[in-house]
Amino acid sequence: MNVNESEVVIRAAFVSDQPLSALGLRTLLSEQAGVDLVGEFTSEDAVVDEIEKLKPDVLILDCYLLSNPSEFIVRKINADNWNLKIFALNQIIDEQHFLSLIDAGVRGYLLTNEPLDMIVEAIRDVASGVFRVSTVLDKFLTNHQPSPQDYLRDLSVREREVLTLIAGGYTNAQIAEKLHISMGTVKNHSKSIYKKLNLHTRVEAVLVALKHGLVEII
Repeated sequence: MNVNESEVVIRAAFVSDQPLSALGLRTLLSEQAGVDLVGEFTSEDAVVDEIEKLKPDVLILDCYLLSNPSEFIVRKINADNWNLKIFALNQIIDEQHFLSLIDAGVRGYLLTNEPLDMIVEAIRDVASGVFRVSTVLDKFLTNHQPSPQDYLRDLSVREREVLTLIAGGYTNAQIAEKLHISMGTVKNHSKSIYKKLNLHTRVEAVLVALKHGLVEII
């Protein structure tokens, strides 16, 4: 299929230790315009070793992995602060597994019995930053309280530092001096933080930082 030159190409990789599942993912992705399959992995260790070099935008995780719990690889990737969205596929409805991956930081989770066009659409959404789960799984999120890591996972390390200092009462000038960055950079980080967390004022930023343990009331 031809890709329009103006179309954003998604760099995708997947993890699956099941040959049939891997074949299906390979075939599905190879048929999609605007998707470049840059890596196929059969183990979590292989992903950790290669992911920084390949730099995919989205990693598709086949949850029928036998060696380690799926959340192991999700937490490892997010802890290393790679700019990577993780999209999980599973064959069965498993509430505990689903919520563990949500808390670990996946950006999408679909069942494999969904229509193929829906799975492709979800992969594209996740790559662009949109959170997607199968509708049947929504009920598990109703009373689920996300961990602080889950809520703040879209912030970069520097943005967390800036948020912590904002909540600590530092002015933009003081933050710039403390972090050895320009005032303009501080303002850009602040705008990004507010957008990602849907905040509008410094008061809201302070409340978020307190709630999620970035600062403490002395």
